[in-house]
Amino acid sequence: MTSRSGHSMEPAGEPAAGVVVGCLMRASRLQAFQARGILPGVATAVPGRAATLQCLAFDPCQDPCLQPPVHVLLHKLSDFDGVKEGPGHAWVRAYLRRHPGTKIVDPVETLGPALDREAMAHAAERASALSDGLRMLRWASLEGPADDDGGDPGFFPCVVKPRVACGGPTAHVMAVVRSTAELQACHVPLPRVAQEWVDGGGAVLKVYVAGEATSWRLLAEGGPLPDSKEGSAGARGGKTSRAQHPGARQGPDAIAVNAASALRRTLGWMLFGADLVCCSTAGLWSIVDINYFPSYLGIQDADGLLHSALVDCAACRDSLNGSRDRA
Repeated sequence: MTSRSGHSMEPAGEPAAGVVVGCLMRASRLQAFQARGILPGVATAVPGRAATLQCLAFDPCQDPCLQPPVHVLLHKLSDFDGVKEGPGHAWVRAYLRRHPGTKIVDPVETLGPALDREAMAHAAERASALSDGLRMLRWASLEGPADDDGGDPGFFPCVVKPRVACGGPTAHVMAVVRSTAELQACHVPLPRVAQEWVDGGGAVLKVYVAGEATSWRLLAEGGPLPDSKEGSAGARGGKTSRAQHPGARQGPDAIAVNAASALRRTLGWMLFGADLVCCSTAGLWSIVDINYFPSYLGIQDADGLLHSALVDCAACRDSLNGSRDRA
């Protein structure tokens, strides 16, 4: 199977001398990728691709106008910024003004759903409407305490999460709440969002997208399901799996590709991940989390998938999103 991207890309051929990528992210994150053979610091080739890939570490504390030009700028702005735009956004814009020929993966203007769970819920809602296999979860924005008008979601059980999706120590604090009384005692910081809780039997389908390629892993609490295998589909091919979630109307192969396609069209991103759960009674999958530029941990040939995605980006005559020129 091949999942088609919503991006409009016009190949211009691989750069003969290889592709240089500037990486703006936490140093420990880049080091963790490189320890797995991903985002190499020296020019490296992979089978089937003529162009080599070399990744340079960019420091947000250094003047962006003094950094060298690169073919592609890869960033993880959630390492530096929260819901509101911060120094990471400003650094990227200054760098692209200095080097307008650099392609960006992905434009900073599109990253709201990765930073803000309210924007994430809207994105999941739009993506769910594009696929018959996805069910939109109820959600609510909780701006005040539970005893205020703006603090009760109106449905239980729910998962309460901070509105800030990343960038701080409390971003991943969450709680399952079954009543107004439990909500009043909930210590998840404000502002926060409530998401409908789904009994998925402890299983999570983790979907990873790198350019045209879609990969997935079906996990249970504590590790992979006993009968699960990872799978992939995309321009570079890959294996599929017969592993199923009990009660699911669609298996992980089909729903991973469908969800990835819907999210591509909704988000316009090239590198992202999503977590899905399957309601054991309805048999439909729901998006519970969206993450920009995830770790791709446990995905076979992750180095090759990211290599191809970044080389393909450099080979496009136009950026994946022309908004970089409007930054």
